Amino acid sequence: MRELLEACARIRDREAAILVAGRVAGLRDHLRWCDTRPLFGKRVLVTRPREQAPELVDLLTALGADSIEAPMIRMAPPEDPDPLLRAAAKPEVVRLDRLHERQRRGGVHDGASRW
Repeated sequence: MRELLEACARIRDREAAILVAGRVAGLRDHLRWCDTRPLFGKRVLVTRPREQAPELVDLLTALGADSIEAPMIRMAPPEDPDPLLRAAAKPEVVRLDRLHERQRRGGVHDGASRW
């Protein structure tokens, strides 16, 4: 025990730690389900919109990651779609019969209707 105390005294970085002693220490291989997950010890910043983040956060947590929600993306129609529509109506702009905009987690806008 004295060796352990001396070793702790020499460590400058005072992060939290847990000491497992006794027979239970022999169960480490059986109890290490947590640290064998593929993202164990990784911190992941999730920038999805708040309403879309929980599904990804749950998945990352199940894989062992420490997820931080920081919504930085907000999907919304433009306040004034007229400039975009005018630009698209110019003859020098390539014309499309239909324009599809698809985001992996977003909806589809077909370009035919106004936002």
